Amino acid sequence: MSLAPPEWQKQFVDSRGDEIAWESEANKLKTSQPQWADKWQLWSKAKQDIKDTGKYGQLLKENKFIGLTDEERRIAAQMHQSRLAKTAHMASKIAGFKTKLKTATKEAVDKLINDAVFGAENGQGEIQKGATGDAAGRSAGACNTDGAIKGRETIDYALMCLCLGRGGGETPKPCDEEATASVDWAGLAGSAKTGYNAVRQLCPKAHAAPVEAAEIRQALADLRRKIKLNANVGYLRFYAATGCNGSSGNGICINYNNKITNTKNDYDKLHFVVKMTDAANLLEQETAAKQAADLWTTKLEGEAKEAWLTP
Repeated sequence: MSLAPPEWQKQFVDSRGDEIAWESEANKLKTSQPQWADKWQLWSKAKQDIKDTGKYGQLLKENKFIGLTDEERRIAAQMHQSRLAKTAHMASKIAGFKTKLKTATKEAVDKLINDAVFGAENGQGEIQKGATGDAAGRSAGACNTDGAIKGRETIDYALMCLCLGRGGGETPKPCDEEATASVDWAGLAGSAKTGYNAVRQLCPKAHAAPVEAAEIRQALADLRRKIKLNANVGYLRFYAATGCNGSSGNGICINYNNKITNTKNDYDKLHFVVKMTDAANLLEQETAAKQAADLWTTKLEGEAKEAWLTP
């Protein structure tokens, strides 16, 4: 506004220099120039800001924006128009990265992790429903079919396959070399949640620090390496013969006969792997978007400072 011709600036103030509102009777242009309605308030405010007592009045004086000739004003306006286009591009970039930050929220990550563990974005999946959950979760049968309950390979049931024995006295011990779960497959009493809760008691207290993408990717990579082929079929943990039923005479394991064999490897398609990978992607998106937004904001601030040096 400070570089606009005086005739243009006069349209937005009355004889006392006060702002003229769009709907004011003093505005002689609202009828002849109705297309200016949306921008009028912005322009009139800008005129107020460049007054001696306005928001930018003192800065304009200090940086010699006052008293320019018509030619100097024209050249400066061209330079600032180019800079304005540049800063508009920067602002658009920043807005885009902030949009990504909105999608990569803690709530979104928590939903993905909950889905990986329990098979539901919110609340509890089939195992956590206990006696009302899918019957497949109450026995070791699904440990022989990829550890899938209702088509989803979840972490809660996988832990039961790897940590619940069958009848006691198993060698090797399920899950923990020093202790066994307080119940076995036969002792679930019709509630899969009983088994999961017993397995959780073997785990240390979770650390309070937020999970990081690198930790998730490392854990998934480590787990992939632990799956070994036996008779051309992938098994996670100990397998001897017949099936994964919790007995050390047979197997304390998960049989990935439908997903991982000598001819295919669909590890990345397992439900919990898909969801945990999505969570890692979101966490990385958040970090990258924040870094990029900060970088572009710094550039934008630099352009604004430089603009004051170019009257």
